[in-house]
Amino acid sequence: MIRPPLPLLLLACSTLLAADPQPAAAPSLSERLASLEKQLAEVSPEKNARGSGIKISGYLDVSYIANLANRDNTGPVAGSSLQNNGRVYDLQYNSFNLDALQISIQKDKDDSKFPAGFQMDGVMGDKANVLDNSASLNDSKFYLQQAFIDIDLPITQGLSLQAGKFITLLGYESADRYQNWSMSYTEAARIFPGSQTGIRFVHKPNDHLKTSVGCVNGWDYIQPQAGALNFNTDFSFEGRVDVIEVESACGTWSPAIVGYYGNDDIGSPTLNSHTIQEIDAIVLLTKAGGCEPLSLAAEYAHRRDEMTVASGPSPLEADTFSLFSKWDWNTWLSTSGFVSYSWYQNSSNSTLSPLVPHSNSTQPGASENYAFTLTQTFKVWKDAMLRFEWRHDWTHSPSVGFGTTNPNGAPDDIRQDQDTLAVNLVVWF
Repeated sequence: MIRPPLPLLLLACSTLLAADPQPAAAPSLSERLASLEKQLAEVSPEKNARGSGIKISGYLDVSYIANLANRDNTGPVAGSSLQNNGRVYDLQYNSFNLDALQISIQKDKDDSKFPAGFQMDGVMGDKANVLDNSASLNDSKFYLQQAFIDIDLPITQGLSLQAGKFITLLGYESADRYQNWSMSYTEAARIFPGSQTGIRFVHKPNDHLKTSVGCVNGWDYIQPQAGALNFNTDFSFEGRVDVIEVESACGTWSPAIVGYYGNDDIGSPTLNSHTIQEIDAIVLLTKAGGCEPLSLAAEYAHRRDEMTVASGPSPLEADTFSLFSKWDWNTWLSTSGFVSYSWYQNSSNSTLSPLVPHSNSTQPGASENYAFTLTQTFKVWKDAMLRFEWRHDWTHSPSVGFGTTNPNGAPDDIRQDQDTLAVNLVVWF
């Protein structure tokens, strides 16, 4: 056997060692985290990064509503907004409806000395028509529901300033219908404004108390008859106190009291001739009686309109009282409903009531109506909800009712009650 000389073996070993050095050690976990933190710092708000903290969300709300009134010989054509009287957003009957397509853009507050953010909500569909008080049923109409700046003030803990246009403080029911237990709204939503424009201070010193006070232009676009212009020549004021989730033997309580005082001149920016006063009392009880699936709520609302000019009609008043309930069978199935009563004091020339008088008659000095709903909700998809609702409206007032006068030249289509069935589908993101 022939063996290579020793010098050749040594040279070969040294060559192999030089060509195959030991691999470098992998970076530690702390080093990798430090590298990521450095990259995040390069796109921080302090570096003027655009779009930081901005969130985009929204929802699509569609429905089909059937009015069960017999219209074989009389009645308006399908799609008339006059059939479902006493309603706020679900006006159409026997019709597929685009109720709302809403897009929200929100910027979170940062941790600077004066943390600032903003929120903007734009909506299209039937909801936009109602909020804009428009008689034109145009699904393509765009309505700016909210657009305000929200700034934390370092005066005291939990104090912030909102400036711009924001949803009114009045009302238990949410402006975003899918967040409510029922699809339809009570009469209280009719006698409240939609949004307010001005400034608002919000103070939340702890998790169980929140107060809000605002100075605003006045009524804004949903009742009574307001135009696209601000006809107010003086300011209006709003305030709300919320007590949040107080535990007791009866359940978890969240009461609130809301007030509004101001004016809304109709058609002319010359006189403060129309003063509106409102008060709203709300109580929410979850885990009622210690029963986990049961939630209850109650709301009383009062509105008084005064015409201060000598030739104006007498004051108009409205009172509503509503009871709400919801039973959660499980995380995806719930049953809910409400019963609501409303009473209106009318003048000979004007009214807040939605009830329609018969031909050749006027609104009575007072009228009242009732509503009852039963709603079944299914949350069987992620970020989606399917609801079925039956609603019954009725009135004891003799000369007014639900429907319309002389539809298409036919006799009056006015009745003392109405029943509707609705299917509602909402997807949010």
